[in-house]
Amino acid sequence: LPGARYNDSRRSSAFFTETVSRIRALPGVQSAAAVSFLPLAGPGIGTSFYRADRPQPAAGEAPTTEVRPVTPEFFRTMRVPMLSGRDFNDSDTADAPLVAIVGEALARQHLSGEHPIGKRLHVSIGSVDGMNVEIVGVVGNVKMTSLDTDARPAVFLPHTQLSIGVMSYVVRTDTTPMSLVNSV
Repeated sequence: LPGARYNDSRRSSAFFTETVSRIRALPGVQSAAAVSFLPLAGPGIGTSFYRADRPQPAAGEAPTTEVRPVTPEFFRTMRVPMLSGRDFNDSDTADAPLVAIVGEALARQHLSGEHPIGKRLHVSIGSVDGMNVEIVGVVGNVKMTSLDTDARPAVFLPHTQLSIGVMSYVVRTDTTPMSLVNSV
């Protein structure tokens, strides 16, 4: 989005919320969502994180994760299984408590043997202080850069809580997808 017109996070998140809603209403659309960086389209946002219930690791020793802002229904649209917890919803606004959905690889590697729902992560993104988020869901792994590599740890954030001006739409249809291109 042009920065001059969408000069704050609320304006850009409102744009994507509205356009996804309009796309969902099109005849032939089963579900639609938006994501900051499409899976398999190359690297997106990589950053460090740590469990908020543990001491902060020394500089350079924190694990890393892929971070993807998404709209509600991204996982349903992409057919990524929700393994536990919930998807993002309209109540996950900029004014609400910060939430995240994590990929199975992150849960397995960093929360092994524990139930991840309700755990908190500190993710080094969004501001100088980072974001302290509560895990509300766990999804199956999403390969971000290549089918030939193992899935990396991933943190998905609601686009309303980490709004960026670059999103791609994903649309699942019950008709020929190309027939909807002009409408979308």
